[in-house]
Amino acid sequence: MKRADSVDPARFAPELFNVSFQGATGRIAFDAKGDRKDADMSIFKVRGGKIVPVAIVRNGVTTPF
Repeated sequence: MKRADSVDPARFAPELFNVSFQGATGRIAFDAKGDRKDADMSIFKVRGGKIVPVAIVRNGVTTPF
C-alpha cells in the first residue's frame, strides 16, 4: 500500500509481485498468480476423529510423514 500510495486493491495488489523479504517463516515472495513462492505446505487429514499429518511439501517435493 505504501509503494502504490493507495489503499485501492486494484492499485496495490500488483505491487505484491515485487515483494521479497526475509520473514519469520522464511523468504516471503509471490509468483505471477499471487501465490507465495517456495512456501512449505503441510497436509493433514482427519482419521478416527483426529487430525493427523500426512505429508509436507517443500520446494515442490512431497515427503510423507
